[in-house]
Amino acid sequence: MKKERGIALTTLILIIVAILIIGGISTFFLVKGNDEDTDKEKVESIDKDSTKKDEDNKETQKTTVPEDYIGIYTIDDYKKFFTGEYSLKNNYILMNDLDLSSVQNCTPIGWEINPNYIPAFEGIFDGNHYTISNFTINVPESEMNRTVGFFARIDNGTVKNLKITNAKIISNVRTYDIGVLSGQIENSTIDNCTIKGHIELNGQQSVGNVGFIAGTATGETELNSDNTAEFGTMITNCTVDGKITGNNNYQYGNAIGGAFGQISNGATKGTKAENIIVNLEILSDTISGNGFSCTCSADVSRCGTNVKINTKSEDNVSGFASLIKGARITECYSKGNITAGKYVSGFIHSTATLGYTSDCGIKDCYSNVNITVLTDVNYNTSALFVKTNKDYMENVYATGSINYTNKTEGEKYFIEELKAVPTNAYFNKEQFVILEGNEQYLTGLTTQQMKMKSSYSGFDFENVWDIDEGNSTPYLRWENSN
Repeated sequence: MKKERGIALTTLILIIVAILIIGGISTFFLVKGNDEDTDKEKVESIDKDSTKKDEDNKETQKTTVPEDYIGIYTIDDYKKFFTGEYSLKNNYILMNDLDLSSVQNCTPIGWEINPNYIPAFEGIFDGNHYTISNFTINVPESEMNRTVGFFARIDNGTVKNLKITNAKIISNVRTYDIGVLSGQIENSTIDNCTIKGHIELNGQQSVGNVGFIAGTATGETELNSDNTAEFGTMITNCTVDGKITGNNNYQYGNAIGGAFGQISNGATKGTKAENIIVNLEILSDTISGNGFSCTCSADVSRCGTNVKINTKSEDNVSGFASLIKGARITECYSKGNITAGKYVSGFIHSTATLGYTSDCGIKDCYSNVNITVLTDVNYNTSALFVKTNKDYMENVYATGSINYTNKTEGEKYFIEELKAVPTNAYFNKEQFVILEGNEQYLTGLTTQQMKMKSSYSGFDFENVWDIDEGNSTPYLRWENSN
């Protein structure tokens, strides 16, 4: 009997143990299964987030060379532009960062192909959001009178998604056009490029048109089949961070700007520049310059300059442009500090009637530049404009200051010579003055009034302008996105 009870007890224990083991295994797989489901959900969530980031990230680099493109991976690939292996009419895509510091003196693309004529790049160069860094071009005397830049010329071509950093161009000789990206741009598209570099100009000869995007940019209007017009040259979404030094003292002056030496419409008003930010420093005893361009006859919108100019030059110096003729400038600004000999303007020095039409002028623009004049006599110095002709002027203002180092009192004009009939033009009357008779066109405000929305009749504070009431003067809404 005892033996039977022992067997029964043993059997019961075995049954209980089996139940526990089976239950444990089931629980293990159940828990493991839930963990796997959870992990799967997490992976799916991460994948969704990554996909969203990729969709939101416009700078996603291509990992394979697209059809009809040639991939540039190495410096040896880059050098094929100068051996004739790479045609200037093909399409190229950068597949790596290129550090050109090992190339002793880089050659502008296009120079080596024909010593008597510089052909233009006519294909597509996609920087693929990679960076070309540390290239130096020291223009030799044997190459004087040529266009200079990473590309010598771009004509009917496209350059996009390219970053250029720590570039340096040195010229001690006569040149035609100098641009860190390209000496000349014509009937082409430049988009989403960042250019950081240093231009050094020496000697007594003309260096021509100088800028960090291009020395000269121009385009002709193209008509579509439905007779709608397109700009021949479009330069958009670019950033410049540049410095200009040297002792060049060409007596007739050069055309120097932060983005362009000159940007023009050609014969049919076909050049547009949009969403370009320029940070420019000029440090020289002899070189003058302008924040955006020296001369401008293009369609320019949503562009801004931040200048730090210190020169003893007595040629024109301006926060944005020296001369506009037949240009349309909208939603643009100039900021910063200028110290110069004379002929200084915080925004634009003068307008010309050449190419004048009723749709040329400036609208929704401002200047906030502190000007220091080194001479003891006022030579055309103004906060916004020095001279205006018949171009329209609407919704503009100027703040900042004008000071003279060699005299305690001097003319501090908002606009010195007014021939236009502006609409809604305001200035800080605690800093600037206007000529007698212009009171009906130009409105002076106190420093505090300059910071009040109600002071600016006609300004569109819903779509174009914004203000930190009581703390700042108006600024352009698009600035928040940059």
